[in-house]
Amino acid sequence: MADLKTIIQITQDQLKKQVPTHEAVLAALDELRPRESEVIARRSGLRDGSVETLQEIGSGYGVSRERVRQIEKQGLTKFKDQLKKGPLTDILRLAMGLIREAGGVMGQTQLAQEFLPESQQTPASINSMKFLLEASGEVVLEAESKEVDASYGLSKAHLEAANAARPLLVSALKTAKKSLTPAELLDAVTKQDQLGDHAHLVTEPLVESVLQYSKGFVMADATHYGLATWSDINPKNIREKTLFVLKETQTPLHFKDITEKIREAKFDAKPVTTQAVHNELINGDEFVLIGRGIYALKDWGYLTGTVSDVIKQVLTTSGEPMERADVMEKVLKQRHVSENTILINLQDKSKFARVGKSQYVIAEGVKG
Repeated sequence: MADLKTIIQITQDQLKKQVPTHEAVLAALDELRPRESEVIARRSGLRDGSVETLQEIGSGYGVSRERVRQIEKQGLTKFKDQLKKGPLTDILRLAMGLIREAGGVMGQTQLAQEFLPESQQTPASINSMKFLLEASGEVVLEAESKEVDASYGLSKAHLEAANAARPLLVSALKTAKKSLTPAELLDAVTKQDQLGDHAHLVTEPLVESVLQYSKGFVMADATHYGLATWSDINPKNIREKTLFVLKETQTPLHFKDITEKIREAKFDAKPVTTQAVHNELINGDEFVLIGRGIYALKDWGYLTGTVSDVIKQVLTTSGEPMERADVMEKVLKQRHVSENTILINLQDKSKFARVGKSQYVIAEGVKG
């Protein structure tokens, strides 16, 4: 037998196709007096997504702000009667179901992405969803702040539980010093025993929802979350983004390819140029140019310096004469250059000397 989540998803998808939320809300508004409908639509951004103030609307009608407020209040009272009829009743029920599945709290953006079909995720449609929920009185709204995006709770208690859990999630991640799954975080938070009366409301779905709409957390991968301040999962500047790309790919890359991968990652809206990336690679101690515009991380064991410097380090490490083929093999592991480039550097008699038929040592190590 299909579980409740699957059944709700199937019903929801069918409803989306049959009655788009935006159209359903506008159809319900048409049941009101024209001015009531227009005022509500403009105040809530239901036509084109633009929200207007009481003053702006009043100026258009030639009435006071207070009069517009009265018209809006009258219209909202009548609109609530429409919530008792289909299809708004069904749409509201399904939206509430999603919030309930999320543990009783859910961010506005997250809800819009999961509830509205992609073709309906326009400013006007999203505003229609928000208007429907808030007009219903079925949810409690938490406004956007420095810590969280705007979100909905099934009750004030659910939002209080989420707010009580948030600092404990931060503490758990700082203690672990690594990204964790919602289940691991729930276990860590529960062990802290600081949730008090809200403990029974803090579930794994609620924890995951809090992680998604709170500004202090980011996804490290498909299942793990970390702190937004951690540069290894949430890079802010060009240097951090360059490090992230190289660590993610685990292979040397040309500076142009690094730039492209930064753009594809869409860390933020900040523009990134090839020159800016190249400058960071040239000046950063973490990066090593291994040839032809290709860079690697020093942590991967790459030696710094020119090809000549690498040859010298290889010979120094050996501590004895090395066959030319062995020198070339070790240098090619460090540098993306041609064999001819290595041979040319080996012929620099001021630095290297050939002993025997095809062995080499550092020049100052050869006795006259």
